[in-house]
Amino acid sequence: MMHRALPFAVVGFGLGLGLAGMSGCATLACQLNKSDGQIRACEAGAATSHAEADAEHERHASDAGSERAARKAAGPACDGGDAHACLTVAVYDERHDAPAIAVGRAYDIACDGNIGVGCHGAGRFAKDPSLAYARFARGCELGEQAACEAAARVSPDRATAFHEAACALRDYDACGRAGFAFLYGAGVPADRAHGLALIALGCDHGSAASCELRAAVPRGTE
Repeated sequence: MMHRALPFAVVGFGLGLGLAGMSGCATLACQLNKSDGQIRACEAGAATSHAEADAEHERHASDAGSERAARKAAGPACDGGDAHACLTVAVYDERHDAPAIAVGRAYDIACDGNIGVGCHGAGRFAKDPSLAYARFARGCELGEQAACEAAARVSPDRATAFHEAACALRDYDACGRAGFAFLYGAGVPADRAHGLALIALGCDHGSAASCELRAAVPRGTE
């Protein structure tokens, strides 16, 4: 557990109190309190903090163990071509820095099994730009927001269509990006009404970027 450093003056003062004899949860802060009641309350708080930290550590350890077990169980199924098992393998292996070629292969199988997030992963690990685009586009078709935005980045000439697709999938920042393009005719024929509608949709759903665009439109031209 990380502890916040105490100011030097407080530490120096504490040393004069005989800190060498402190034990258990009787911290420096507890010792500096005047009343027994304050000391007990402070020590109780320290004990609670330690208990919470221990519980959090155990939870993370349990989660890590479960993930390892899931990865081990998914391995043979992925080797047999199971798309969902390969997604489990790919996500775990990527997090644990497995060789990129193996991670990409597992994502490819997940994508071939029509799993959108698998296509997004496959696109990220693809060496060939045209393959990356194809994987991202497929992921977008399958409803993966991030894949739509990735496809927009690698295919600027179709970016607005992908932004609009991401907007339909509730990526409300993408609504603003698509709206801007239609509003100003950036790469697509200008369609002011449609652009403003997309920007309004993004802003109404909490996209700060879309709200900034909306505010920048001169009044009386909405």
